[in-house]
Amino acid sequence: MEACDRVCSANRAARDAAISSLSAYFRLRFDEEDVVRYESTITNALFNCMRKGKCEERCRAATALALMAWSL
Repeated sequence: MEACDRVCSANRAARDAAISSLSAYFRLRFDEEDVVRYESTITNALFNCMRKGKCEERCRAATALALMAWSL
């Protein structure tokens, strides 16, 4: 779950990579305890990306958020 920290990064490329890795994590495998533990952190970070990011970043963040909600 180190991708949680990178989603808050100021570097756009790092944020994009972190969002992509979170999406892959939620698609392929996930640990329910990790999702519950980091839920508010991930949710806030993804909402910030959707609010402040460019169009592509917003779409990736929305996808990751939907996958996280589906996993809960």
